[in-house]
Amino acid sequence: MKKIWTMLLAVVLAVGVFGACGSDELGNEPDVKAVAQALQDGIQFEETLNELPQDEIGYYITLADGVSGVMYISTGNTAEEVAVFEAPDKDAAATMLTNIKEYLQAQRSSFADYLPEEAKRIDDALVVQKGRYAVLCVSAQTDTAKQIVEDQFK
Repeated sequence: MKKIWTMLLAVVLAVGVFGACGSDELGNEPDVKAVAQALQDGIQFEETLNELPQDEIGYYITLADGVSGVMYISTGNTAEEVAVFEAPDKDAAATMLTNIKEYLQAQRSSFADYLPEEAKRIDDALVVQKGRYAVLCVSAQTDTAKQIVEDQFK
């Protein structure tokens, strides 16, 4: 039994050591769901955000080639949402950033007439690229969202 625990500890340590290898200047390349969950846990949203099925994300934000991610949206009573995308390289992530900004312009236009306070929230949204990742967070707590994203990529 002692050998099993020793072996298990060795495997866990090896995964931890080698898991840090191979990442770029970010220091950490977290799972997209973990980043999205950290944002949801760290920000007080007015509505519960619901995860979109993977095959429906493209109806909202155009996905660049090879990009995968998660997106959580509100019911439409607010503009609140969280999306985190992982791209195969920095160029694809930059394309995602452009696609996110185009999406937000459309969202702003649709909210401007019937919920103008939400259009301001969209204007203040966090839209950031971290290496091969692109992150979107529409909330009333943009500064908190920025800090959460920074912490996730340390």
